[in-house]
Amino acid sequence: MKYLIISLCDSAVSFCNYERSETPNLISIDVLESALIWGIKNNLNIQILYPRYELPCSYQTLIDNYEHIEIRYLNKVHNADIWVVNNFSELEQYECIVSPVIVHISISEFLSNYKEIGDILPKVKRLNICFTDVHNFTEDNEAQYECSLNYLAKKIEGLYIAENPIQLNLITDRTMLTQMNNCNAGIESITVAPDGNFYICPAFYLSKNKACGNIKDGVAIPNQRLLAIENAPICRLCDAFHCRRCVHLNKSLTNEVNTPSRQQCIMSHIERRASKILLDSIRSFGQYAPDVDIPQLDYNDPFDKLINQS
Repeated sequence: MKYLIISLCDSAVSFCNYERSETPNLISIDVLESALIWGIKNNLNIQILYPRYELPCSYQTLIDNYEHIEIRYLNKVHNADIWVVNNFSELEQYECIVSPVIVHISISEFLSNYKEIGDILPKVKRLNICFTDVHNFTEDNEAQYECSLNYLAKKIEGLYIAENPIQLNLITDRTMLTQMNNCNAGIESITVAPDGNFYICPAFYLSKNKACGNIKDGVAIPNQRLLAIENAPICRLCDAFHCRRCVHLNKSLTNEVNTPSRQQCIMSHIERRASKILLDSIRSFGQYAPDVDIPQLDYNDPFDKLINQS
């Protein structure tokens, strides 16, 4: 494990595609302290998920005694290492945002507003688009999704030329990767929920999956090896290295933690093509990521490739 995620309450900010709860249910300060100590003892990077409401002063005082990363809803009162917003209008009042921003958005909202996203890009250093309804992505969306990403790739190219190399996860991440860089929940990270138990990620807690240990006894994930890329027969042969390969989405949509849904695969391969277009274009202006290769492919879904070869 590399990371310990501490969710301060059920309504703590979501940094992924899962929906947060509206229930406050604040973690007890004793559990919080035990979690912080456990993380330090295990040499883990601690990430804190904050709610929208203000914490009691004693909580923040305790948290400040430990090195950590704060993930918060975007606001002008606090500082944060990572910001989260639920719509792009929240970014309009800012001239420049240095910390990475995660935007929760539906497929239809993205396809309807991708040009507005292009207008926002110069304001940020890094923007992560997090789709809240991957399950709704259909074959009818594929052409429009590709068109929108190609439009954004052209916008990013212009910013690179202007020496403002911003990052947009859907397009730029693949241009910097030579191996898989997925979610890896349960392998590289573990979550302490407000109930004091460990879960693979906050989504497993909120969807009432069984806990996988506690602070006293440690982490015990059943069949943990299935979470590893080496045991994912489709993903280990794939080079859509930026794909989130979300374990919770896998479980929700395919009932297998190591098998992504068709939607995840197709979206990632459309993104991969946009990444290739961007990489080829910015290399015409100078050397960039010389170790990265994005070959041309003739398929969207690697599962279809396997079927055709069998």
